[in-house]
Amino acid sequence: MVGVPGRSKGCNTCRKRKKGCDLQRPVCGQCLKAGIKCAGYERKRIFVNVTSNNPKPKNTALVLVAPPTIQAPLFSHSAYEEKILDLFWETYMPDAPAFTPGTPIVRYSHSDWAATVQDLYRTDAALRQSLLAISLGTIGRRDKQVWMIDEGLKFYCQALGELNTALRHPTRWRSDALMVASRILGLYEVHAFQTPFFLCEKPTLIPFQLLYGADDRERRGISQAQSWEGHAMGEMALVVQRTPQSHVDGHAHQLFCSGRVHLTITHIKRRQRCPLSHPIWKTVPWKHHPKSSKDALVDIFVDIPGILEDLDELRDCDPGIEKEAKRSRLVNECWRIDRELTWWLDNMGPTEELEDLERRGVDNPTMGDVVITSIMTLFWTTSILAYSALRLALGPRPDIELPERTNPRIFCTKIANIVDIFFHPNAGTFGISSAPLPIGMALVYLNSTEEGFNSEDKRKLVSLFGMRANNGIGIGKFLISTQSDGIVPRGAVQYPKCEAIKAKAKRWMGADKIDIYYIQYTQYILLLFVLFPKSHNL
Repeated sequence: MVGVPGRSKGCNTCRKRKKGCDLQRPVCGQCLKAGIKCAGYERKRIFVNVTSNNPKPKNTALVLVAPPTIQAPLFSHSAYEEKILDLFWETYMPDAPAFTPGTPIVRYSHSDWAATVQDLYRTDAALRQSLLAISLGTIGRRDKQVWMIDEGLKFYCQALGELNTALRHPTRWRSDALMVASRILGLYEVHAFQTPFFLCEKPTLIPFQLLYGADDRERRGISQAQSWEGHAMGEMALVVQRTPQSHVDGHAHQLFCSGRVHLTITHIKRRQRCPLSHPIWKTVPWKHHPKSSKDALVDIFVDIPGILEDLDELRDCDPGIEKEAKRSRLVNECWRIDRELTWWLDNMGPTEELEDLERRGVDNPTMGDVVITSIMTLFWTTSILAYSALRLALGPRPDIELPERTNPRIFCTKIANIVDIFFHPNAGTFGISSAPLPIGMALVYLNSTEEGFNSEDKRKLVSLFGMRANNGIGIGKFLISTQSDGIVPRGAVQYPKCEAIKAKAKRWMGADKIDIYYIQYTQYILLLFVLFPKSHNL
């Protein structure tokens, strides 16, 4: 007779390792998790002679069966990985000639980091696991495959452990692969580590209160934004420890150029000066390479956290001469940024491409259109932050008439009119990762003013969070978690009141005390003139 050894239904590898098999096909989850080849479920057949108990049998029967064969697994582990990774890169920038010289994709983005990741991912376990995590999570959400999302989460957890181990290694922590692994885990936090919309019950979105709610994981004591921020700060620590000279050439240079924006965003959120704003970080890494248009804009963007920090110091300073010295320095810095923004737009900005996009509309964007939108929304976001700081620093000065270009409100309108392009299927993962910054900063500014709080621009932006497909709900939840502190107690499920939203936005923008302090200082100066009319130093 023919028999199959053993009664276990597990794969051959798990049986040999004496591990419990989850019976997933074509590759079992245990083997996938362990990073080893799954030998499949084909059992080795054996021949059994059937004989009589009589020592001198009259006949002997041999049951014929098919000859034993050695069958290769239906889907080898390496082939499985390659397929998943290929699908992910196809969704990152769909149908994009990413590295064709002269295209907007090359001039206005740092898409070449994708090629760097593909070169490095086999060299480090943490990078491989983080890349599989985001690949499985992204494809699983797209194709509504829960098991892929679950496997992505497992790889995410494995990557965290491997990352912690690598950071303690005397040399491994300096590797390019480890730096980009931390970045990918942060990207995973933005759009892959969320309950898939197809598993959600009908989500309720409160139109004007969405930005300052609390996400599901905060109720368990973990903020999605805090996890993302932790990865970004970890990457920043690695970059700074490696020094500017380490990012002059090769993969290190590409990764540094493509990583400055999200590293700066964490310092904007904290309102603390970014280390990358130091002149050495703006010059040394480009000793052997010319700066692209995006490099030049990011040079301006990295100065924004310092502006916000100076604005906070001005706000907290007591009225007097010292406060006015701080005000003067801050105003001069804001005008310097204004000159640089104006020069960039006139000389390096994609003016013609943007005009063409606005004529055609955003109903069927190309990847080039998405990249143009990404660079321009970065420009407009920088303008919102710089010009709002300028106006707050100047205070209510009727004797000063500011140019129209310094009105942050016009940039909120520009963002609201075009940002939905990031949610189009053609935008891919690149579009999803470009959306939170401009949307979030425009909403914070709009919420800080009475006019903006009830504006049509705000309605447009908040409506994007109701999109069940293409990560609209996911982006909304991420932005919720970036602004929830101080609005509702952790663990609460109620939405904050409108007044709490306004107060939070004004406090973040720095608009809650500046005007009061300026009035107090004006009264202080008038009092000095009354008491010391001959003084000429005031």
